[in-house]
Amino acid sequence: MIFERRAYTFRPGKIETFWKAQEEWNTPDVYGCVLDHNLSYLSTVSGPTDTVIQLYRFQSMDHWKACYDQYYGTQKLDYFQLVRPCMVRQENGFFAAPPVAGLSDTLAGPTPQLPPQIAKLSKAAPGKLRVVETVLDFFPGGLVTFWDTCRKHDIAGHPIDSPARIGVLVSVIGRIHRVVIYHGFANSAEAEQHKVALTSDPAWQAFEADYQQVVADRMTSYLKLAPLPRMRTLFGG
Repeated sequence: MIFERRAYTFRPGKIETFWKAQEEWNTPDVYGCVLDHNLSYLSTVSGPTDTVIQLYRFQSMDHWKACYDQYYGTQKLDYFQLVRPCMVRQENGFFAAPPVAGLSDTLAGPTPQLPPQIAKLSKAAPGKLRVVETVLDFFPGGLVTFWDTCRKHDIAGHPIDSPARIGVLVSVIGRIHRVVIYHGFANSAEAEQHKVALTSDPAWQAFEADYQQVVADRMTSYLKLAPLPRMRTLFGG
C-alpha cells in the first residue's frame, strides 16, 4: 500500500477555476480510475495560500501508474490547457504507514476510515471541518529517534492527541526524512484549543523535548474539505 500527496499552488484567485473544471471535465467516467482511490482533496485556510492538497491511497506504485495511464489516455487536452495556466507549482510525494503501531490504523486498514469522533464531526458539518496538516522534516537519521520517542511515550494512545488524529504518514519517494500528520476538528477554534491543551500537558512536553533536536523544519496548515463531495471520500463523500 502506498499513499500519494499532491500539492497544487495556484495563482491568486484561480482556485475556483480549478473546482469548476473538476465538475465539467473530471467526471467519473473519465477520472474515476484515479478518483476511486481518493482520500480527500483539501484547500488551505491558513498556511501556504492558494494551495490544494490531494491525498490518495493505491495498492502499489504499479497500481498508481496504471490508474494515471488510463486517465491521461482518456482526458482531453483541453482540460489541461485550462487548468495548468492557473497553477504556479505542482509537486507530489509518496508515503507509507509509519513503523509504529496505532499511529495510522484507520488510514492503513483494509478500508480507510476516520476515527469515530472525526467521522461524527464530518457527517454533522463537513463544510466547517478543519483538517490540520503538520509536516515534520528531520535531519538525516532523525526518523529513528522520532519513532523510538513515539514508542517510549506511547504517543499512539495519548489521551488528548489520539482522538483527533486521522493518521501519520512517512515519505518513501520525494522529500526524504519527512513525516506528515493529519488531525481533524469541528472548526479552527477547536484546533487551537487542542494545540493549547497539548502544549500544557506534561507528558506531551516530555515527548517533544525528546525529539526536538532532530527536527530540521516544521510546517502547519489548516485545511478545509473540497467543495465537491466526490472528492472527499474519506470524509463521507
